[in-house]
This record gives sequence, C-alpha cells and structure tokens, in this order.
Amino acid sequence: MTTAGVTALDPSRASLAGGILYMFQVGGGSIGLGATTAVFTTASDEKLSSDVSSLSTPVTDRQRDAIEGILAGTESARETLAGFSSSVSARLTDLVGDSFAAGFDWAFRFDFALTVVGFAVAVLFVGGRLHLGRRRAGEASREASAA
Repeated sequence: MTTAGVTALDPSRASLAGGILYMFQVGGGSIGLGATTAVFTTASDEKLSSDVSSLSTPVTDRQRDAIEGILAGTESARETLAGFSSSVSARLTDLVGDSFAAGFDWAFRFDFALTVVGFAVAVLFVGGRLHLGRRRAGEASREASAA
C-alpha cells in the first residue's frame, strides 16, 4: 500500500506521502485495535452473563466481575471462587474460559469483516485511480511522440 501511494506521486513529494501514509497506518491500527477490543469485551461479557445466569447457583454481578480475572490469576477471582463449592468453582472457571474464547471468536469475525471491506476499497478505488493516472500518462507520452 505504501509503495502504491508513494509511487503514484511526483518523486519530490514521495517522502511526504510516505510519512502521511505511515501516520494513517498507525492511526488506523489504533482505531482498529480499540474497536476489536470493544467487540471482544462486549461478546465475552455477554457470553459470561448468559452462561452464569443459567447456573442453578446464584452469582451476583460483583462476583461475576471478579471471576472474570481467573484467567489472569487475580487474587479477587481466587477469593470469589473459594466462596463456591468445588463443582461450581470448576464450572465457573470453564465458563470464563468459554466466554474468553467467544470474545476472540467475535473479535476475529469483526477483523475479518474489516479486512474484506478494506480489500474491496483497495481493489475498487485505489487500483482504479492508479491505473487511470498511468493510462493518462501513457496517452500523453504517445501524443508527444506522435507530434
């Protein structure tokens, strides 16, 4: 992408174009990471809330929030799980792992959709403009050589 953007311009502006493209890549990556994290967190939280509500043992919102840290090994998660029976603790640990996997599943689906949209934009708009510019340059050189 950088090569296409830089070579489409006059060589005197190539350095500026490269810097601007790099800045947009960093900004786009930051926005993409933030959006992917939001999708992951939302999907993971919804899955865990749904699964925990189906348990026969009542779990408060505060306890559910605390057990989310079990994969990271937080002390609050260990203390919260210790308040449940061993079978419920094991089930809650499994549910946290399942919700983590569900969050990644939705985050990767979101990233795939963004990739498809980005590819479509690149194919439909970027390539067309580059080819149009090359075609005009080729026509101008043919006209100059014919004259």
